[in-house]
Amino acid sequence: MAIPLEGKRKVASLFLTVSNRSPLHTHPGADTPEEASSPSPHRPNRSILRRSAGEVASPEPLEPVSPAQRWPGGPLRSLLPSSVNKWFSGMRIVATIQVRMGSSRLPGKVMREVAGKPLLGHLLDRLALVRNLTGVVVATSVRPENDPIERYCRERRLPCFRGSEDDVLGRMLGALREQRADVGVEIFGDCPIIDPALVETTIRYFLDHREAFDFVGNDLATTYPPGMEVEVFSMAALERADRETDDPAIREHGTFQIRRNPGLYRLKNLEAPAELHRPEMELEVDTEEDFQVISQILNHFSDRPHTSLAEIIAYMEAHSELSAINRHVHRRWKALRDGEAIQ
Repeated sequence: MAIPLEGKRKVASLFLTVSNRSPLHTHPGADTPEEASSPSPHRPNRSILRRSAGEVASPEPLEPVSPAQRWPGGPLRSLLPSSVNKWFSGMRIVATIQVRMGSSRLPGKVMREVAGKPLLGHLLDRLALVRNLTGVVVATSVRPENDPIERYCRERRLPCFRGSEDDVLGRMLGALREQRADVGVEIFGDCPIIDPALVETTIRYFLDHREAFDFVGNDLATTYPPGMEVEVFSMAALERADRETDDPAIREHGTFQIRRNPGLYRLKNLEAPAELHRPEMELEVDTEEDFQVISQILNHFSDRPHTSLAEIIAYMEAHSELSAINRHVHRRWKALRDGEAIQ
C-alpha cells in the first residue's frame, strides 16, 4: 500500500528531528535508510566472525565518530516509532545494563567519576558505538538509593527500568519486555571499558547462527580479560528461564539458569583469539583496587570510547605495575563460571 505524500513528509520530518539531536548517542554509518544499505568503511567485515569452532578473530576497531556521521541506530533508533524501525531491521536488539548503588565491595561504584563522567557514562559511550544495537536500557532496583542512576539516565535520554533488588533475572526480563526486545544483550555494569567492537561481533555471531543457538557469549569459560563479558540471547530463552526457576540463588545471577543448563539450552562460548587471550588480566570494577586500575586506563585513553581491547592490553603490558594492583583480588563469580561444563 502506497504511503500518502503527506505521510512521507511527516516521517521524514520525524527522522530529521531525531537525527539532529544532541551528539550524546553518536553512531557511525549512514544518515539515511538508503545509505545504510550501501557499502561503508565503518561496517564490520563478516569474515572476522569465524576462525574456529568456538573462536572469534580480533574484532575490527571501531572508528571515532563525528556528529556528521550520525546513524539512526542504537539509542537513537529507540526514539523512532516501530513503523520506522522496520526500515532498518526486522528485530529489536536491546542491551540491558544491570547496575545498582548497593555494591557490597565498592558501594556506589557505578556513579563514581573518572575523567569527568561516572563509570556508567563511560560504558554508555562505548555501547553507543555498537551499530547493530536497536537500543540500550539501564536496569536498576526500586530502592531510593538508586535514584541518582535514574536521574543520570534521564539526562542521557535513555530508558531506566526499575525492578527487584535481588531478582536480577526478573529485572532483566522486565527491562527487555518494556523495550519490546526480540534479542537481549547483557552487558555488566562493572565493565566500563568494554570494547564496543567485541559487543558488535558477538551480536553478529548470534544473528548469523540464531537458528542453532539460544545463547552466545564469551563468559561461559574465561578466555578474554574479565571486564569484557558479552551475552546475547533470544527473548524466548530468557522467558523460558524465568518460568523454569524460582530459586533466588539462581535468579540473582541473571542468565545463570540458561548458562548452567547446556542440556536444555543451545549454548555457544566464543573464545578469545591468541592475541586477546588474557584471562588473568582483570579489567572489571569490583573493588577499590579495580577502580584504581580502570581510572588509569580511562585517564590515559581519555575521550576515546572506541579504544580497542588490543590497545588496552598493549597499555597494560607496557605498565605491568597496573596488573599487580588488583591481581590478588578474590573473584566470587569464578565459582559460577569456570566450574560449569559447557560444550
